[in-house]
Amino acid sequence: MSKKIPKEGETPIDLTEARKKRCEPIVAMILKEILNKDLLYNDVSYLEQRVLEILDFFYKGVAIEHFNQIFETLRTSLDHSLDIAHQKLWGKDRDDITMQDIEEALKKDLQKDKK
Repeated sequence: MSKKIPKEGETPIDLTEARKKRCEPIVAMILKEILNKDLLYNDVSYLEQRVLEILDFFYKGVAIEHFNQIFETLRTSLDHSLDIAHQKLWGKDRDDITMQDIEEALKKDLQKDKK
């Protein structure tokens, strides 16, 4: 997603506010359809089903956000562990490992296999 770079003197676009402006009318229209007054007052099962659908939608959103937080924590932890392993194995940071370092390690390993 490309972002428009504001020119000098322009205010940068707040993407959260822009999304709210686009989504709020749609959500209002959906709620107007779902919460149809005639159906709500005349059909108890309709109301119960709508409430369950809204709760289901809400819980799925919460669960997805929770899953994303767990995934990000796990990814960060694994990345940190990988950095520690590289430091112990190579004696330097991951970004400092060169192809020459890898080639030398492979040659040493190959020489061990020949013995």
